[in-house]
Amino acid sequence: MARSPHDNTLKLQLPDGSVVTGEEMLRRAREGAAARTPAAELVPAADLQTLLDTVLLLGGTASINAVLQWLAMNGRQRADGSGFDHHSVRDGLQVLAVQRRAEYLQGKGTRVPLEHHAERLQTLLRAPEAEHYWRQRLWLLGPGRGDWRDPIGWVNFRHLDDMHAVLRLMVFSGMPAAEFHELLATRLIELSEPLLAAQALLDPWLPGLLPQIDPELRNVLLGRLLDALPPGHTVRKELRAWLKTDAARPLGIPLRTRLAEADLLALDLDAAERQLQGLEGPGISLLTATRALAAGRWAEASAGFEAVIKTVHTATRSRRGALSLDVARLYLLGLIAQDDPKAWAQARKYAISESGSRSPTAYDDWGLWAHGIGVRLGEDSFLETAFTPDAPGDAAPADRLLLCAWLGKPAPGWTSALGADLLARLRPEQALLAEYVAAALHRLQLGGAEPTRVTSMLSQPRPAWRDALAAIAALSDDGKPAGTAAKAELAWQLTLDAAGRVHTLAPLEMSTGVRGGLKFKAVTLARLKKQGAQRSRDNLVLRHIERDAWAGVHDLRLDVSAALVALIGHPHLMLAEAPGQWVELAEGLPELEVRRVDNGDSAAFEFRLHPPLITADPPHAGALFGAQAEAERERRNTQRVVIEGAGRARLIRITPTQRRVAELVAQGWQVPAHATAELGAALQVLTGHFQLHSDAEAGQRVAGDSRLHARLTPQGDGLQLLLVAQPFGHFGPAVTPGQGRERLMCLHEGVSLATERDLALERQHRVDVIAALPFLDPEQPPDQPWLLADAEDALAAVERLPGLPGIAALAWPKGKPVRVLPVDGAAVQIEVSSGRDWLALTGKAHVDEGRVLGLQELLALSRASQSRFVRLAEGHYLALSEQLRQQLRDLDALGQTKKGELQLPAAGAAWLERGLAGVQLAGDAAWRTRVAQLEAAAALQPELPKSLRAELRRYQADGFAWMSRLAAAGFGACLADDMGLGKTVQTLALLIERSALGPALVLAPTSVCGNWAAECAAFAPGLTVQVYADAADRTQLLQAAGPGDVIVASYALAQIDADGFAARHWASLVLDEAQALKNAATKRAKSVAEFQADFRLALSGTPVENRLADLWSIMNLVNPGLLGSQSQFSERFAGPIERQQDAAARARLRRLVAPFLLRRTKAQVLQDLPPRTEIVHRVEPSEQERHFLEALRRDAQAAVAQAAADPARAAPMQVLAELMRLRRAACDPRLVSPELGLVGSKMAEFEHIVRELVAGGHKALVFSQFTDYLDLLAERVTQMGLPFQRLDGSTPQTERTKRVAAFQRGEGEVFLISLKAGGFGLNLTMADYVLIVDPWWNPAAEDQASGRAHRMGQQRPVTVYRLVTAGSVEERIIELHRDKRGLAEGMLEGDGQATTLDAASLAALLED
Repeated sequence: MARSPHDNTLKLQLPDGSVVTGEEMLRRAREGAAARTPAAELVPAADLQTLLDTVLLLGGTASINAVLQWLAMNGRQRADGSGFDHHSVRDGLQVLAVQRRAEYLQGKGTRVPLEHHAERLQTLLRAPEAEHYWRQRLWLLGPGRGDWRDPIGWVNFRHLDDMHAVLRLMVFSGMPAAEFHELLATRLIELSEPLLAAQALLDPWLPGLLPQIDPELRNVLLGRLLDALPPGHTVRKELRAWLKTDAARPLGIPLRTRLAEADLLALDLDAAERQLQGLEGPGISLLTATRALAAGRWAEASAGFEAVIKTVHTATRSRRGALSLDVARLYLLGLIAQDDPKAWAQARKYAISESGSRSPTAYDDWGLWAHGIGVRLGEDSFLETAFTPDAPGDAAPADRLLLCAWLGKPAPGWTSALGADLLARLRPEQALLAEYVAAALHRLQLGGAEPTRVTSMLSQPRPAWRDALAAIAALSDDGKPAGTAAKAELAWQLTLDAAGRVHTLAPLEMSTGVRGGLKFKAVTLARLKKQGAQRSRDNLVLRHIERDAWAGVHDLRLDVSAALVALIGHPHLMLAEAPGQWVELAEGLPELEVRRVDNGDSAAFEFRLHPPLITADPPHAGALFGAQAEAERERRNTQRVVIEGAGRARLIRITPTQRRVAELVAQGWQVPAHATAELGAALQVLTGHFQLHSDAEAGQRVAGDSRLHARLTPQGDGLQLLLVAQPFGHFGPAVTPGQGRERLMCLHEGVSLATERDLALERQHRVDVIAALPFLDPEQPPDQPWLLADAEDALAAVERLPGLPGIAALAWPKGKPVRVLPVDGAAVQIEVSSGRDWLALTGKAHVDEGRVLGLQELLALSRASQSRFVRLAEGHYLALSEQLRQQLRDLDALGQTKKGELQLPAAGAAWLERGLAGVQLAGDAAWRTRVAQLEAAAALQPELPKSLRAELRRYQADGFAWMSRLAAAGFGACLADDMGLGKTVQTLALLIERSALGPALVLAPTSVCGNWAAECAAFAPGLTVQVYADAADRTQLLQAAGPGDVIVASYALAQIDADGFAARHWASLVLDEAQALKNAATKRAKSVAEFQADFRLALSGTPVENRLADLWSIMNLVNPGLLGSQSQFSERFAGPIERQQDAAARARLRRLVAPFLLRRTKAQVLQDLPPRTEIVHRVEPSEQERHFLEALRRDAQAAVAQAAADPARAAPMQVLAELMRLRRAACDPRLVSPELGLVGSKMAEFEHIVRELVAGGHKALVFSQFTDYLDLLAERVTQMGLPFQRLDGSTPQTERTKRVAAFQRGEGEVFLISLKAGGFGLNLTMADYVLIVDPWWNPAAEDQASGRAHRMGQQRPVTVYRLVTAGSVEERIIELHRDKRGLAEGMLEGDGQATTLDAASLAALLED
């Protein structure tokens, strides 16, 4: 037994002869040590701090010699001014140990815990001299000779602390990244391990020093640190927060991508998008894929992740590790969430590939995924121990729960408490994973909850038999899962001689190239004999490999005659002259034609064989000789292959009877026509051996079927279609429609049958098929098949052919039928349940008697298909009616999946009733009440208020009724009538009708508030109208407003006093010139969105100005949620329409907004409105002005190029700035370079036009973007002695109204107007000419301006002049107008191309 350390039986003899116990000996040793330790008060505190600082800088552990050398190098002295020596350093370190501020380590020296002194270390490393510390530390680790400033020699790192210390000093010295990397690559290779630098930064964590790291180096090191730290780590949270501050700028692309990935995992997708703003590449694709995953669009998400993987693999040339495990998990979730075993198999294949092992263990991260998916595919048995909370290996606990829930198996060993603890650890840094884990826990009845921010990846629980059948359905024809890696298959290459006999038959390995094409490679018979083939059909052919009896033991040959018979029906047989074009080989009989011929006075019958069965040339015998060769020739001579067109061939195996008949026919005799008895007897015998076409009467007569049979053969994504006639039905020969002899014979069940063909009817049936399938080439010969390469055409043919009266049946190759099931709205049932502000939809579609699809599944299938044909499984398709396909697409665009169900905004109720016509629609009581309300509103026939002092035109009365119905239904509206069609008076009629319900609020631009008050006083005197800006007590005005009151406020004041307006409930809210709210991100739009109103009405002649986002912003204000969130709208509509000119998306958007947006143009409703003429008036600049403009353009190009080369500058903003300068110069050079005194030619032309107009008795509105240009124009008009009015942004509201009224009274020949200040809301019909002296980017703004004159009340034709300086940037702006108008017209009128003005388009304006 071992003694205790304090065993008193142990006796020790001391040098003085005394004997003491072990305990006494230990006591005396401690007292001696204490006596030798200097008292703390004998070492000054300053000296102790200096020594402590030195140990900290040296890495936390240092010997006395190292401390002494460091102090000497840095000239540090003691508090009394003397230098440190060995004794003073030793004493000081001992005092630090006694004070427990340090500890002594045997053989290493004194250690100070760095983490306890992080603040002090940061202070030390901020000192100016800290930039040299790393060199001094390396000098101490080297030989310690010479000057520490000398080049670095050898360095001896004794332990990790030394490495961390040097790296820490290097990083925080501010050393440039290039120098850092060079040192690690050359003299300090020991420090090049990436994790070393991360550990040096982490232990201890010194966040205060991050700004002083070289930015380039900081990006690299902090990126590594983010990768190394697990989610939830305190430092990781602090680091992510710091990286989002200005102090961390600039961030490199890899670090931004890492931060974006962290934001994705934290489910902060908007933050990730901000991180990736301006970048291209896999990061953007990753964000898009994650958005699709969160929304439950599994196939789209999986495709997105696969695109990222492919991009990374291509860039890094690595086969693995494209995604981190955290992101790869999302890819796997997207695959297993699909109701498709092939997708599961793909996920399993990916996990196995990433594991680096063909059979990874279920206890590892990737192996667990491969095992779990394999269990559901039936390839593995559930290994319970791999899914317990404390299972060995590095598999994530979250993955164990996710897979258990997906498999529908209890999670062994897991409790609710363990699940809650896991969720707490995951949140918030892995909020996305936490959502899925919470759903898994909920499914496993271990707490948790259904996800609220994402769509659950767990479908409804299914019985085990359904999964088993689905897995079986995913198997290939050999029983191997389709998702597993496929070995090379065999193709067979056939060469024929001139007589149709086999010349060669060779097996080839077949594979698919990187571009999707087929590749063929020769393979030896020896290898195939040993290994066999992947497919059983090929092994049947390989049975005919035999050893050559007269050659070596390893010499093999293929019995081609027997192998050819085995290739009947093989899908991969091809002719040598057409590799890759498959030929279906079928067995058949030779054709014997008995034709009646006239020989002058007599008639006879002659016999013709096809193909000729007798030929003089012997067939090829391969490499055989002698008797073997003769036997081989005889075998080959008994076969003929007849090519019957592309993709079809007939194998004839010649019997002795057929050969004998062929020899007799070859003699060329004829049978007299009167020898009917002998001929009939012979023909009855021949019907059993030949496909007989005879003009002679013979056999038992039966009625023939003139209908055609459609032979369909899959070819890639398409089909091959051949029409044949089979007059005897399924058992008789197939012949070319409309060709050949009318009489046909065959032998059936021992009876010789004959029939008469109706060749004309067969031809007519073929014509009818071509008419029903217009994509078929009518010029195609009847004996040649059509190739329907387009999948849409192929499926349309399969759908329509069975219903044609001239088609008897469809024939498919064995095992390859394609079935197309028609589905229309009547087969779909949808149930609607009502929420507070949303509608939930569930439903199903009855596909056929044995299959029902859920609504979500049907939507997903429709979404994945590019046509109305939807693939269900191999060879099975749905043919959606065009109406149902459109309805499903609309429903998918309008709704979003939440909590496993499809939800629509409440505003979607109007669309549901009309948009789902033909669908069986039912709902709960609240829905039925809502439908009744909608029906009552639709039937409403409102009468115009009697107090309205205006006679409305027919279209205006219709507009009033339309708004009244929407208000009664509880929806908002957007009246988008063309400028000048009286939107104001229609609105006033509605406000009168709704006046008893409560106060109305009208928001409008400042310039038209007065106009609203005037119009209201004129047409609706029964309403009490007050302009908010004019009120003495605005608060009292809002509080006192009641029924019959109308408050008119500017958008600016509505934003300033938003709280006051939001506190009131308004019966009606009118948003005039609603394009002012087109940017939903502005504070103005957000403020208005908070205002409470029973009915919201947006008025805008141009609801779409630049981008479709304008329309979303307006519609979201009047009917919140109708078009989804802004990101959903961009993904579903704006992106496809603006970037891809997607006509279907444009039409879908029009259908969705149609019930809530009414637009009439002047051309549609005002046939009596005088015409408007638009003229682009080119002004030729003077020579001096032209040179000036060209010099400016070149300067602008150079400035933009310089900005593009400098990443710190924003090139797009530089482009806009330069374009603005060029536009101003095109107006007048004095606006850019007043010191030159160069007057633009446009000024003289302006004067000429104005003088001519005034002389003719006309008045003009003059619009410009630039108020300083209006100053120059006003100066010129004054010089001309003409009276004029002016309105710009600086004109007070009351003065604006006075000036407009004065011009309408005839006071002034010209009205100078700033385009933004007076481009809308003004009625200036006194003018009949409009001069736009500088074109604006947005043609809608110009149209608004010209609409001030060309509107109701105008009696004269209106002419619009656009003054454009020739050769300047203004001409290019005019060209852009076509595209900008296309966006609005394509959305509102339904035609045109929608495009946007991007940075590239702007830069193109600078080109010569």
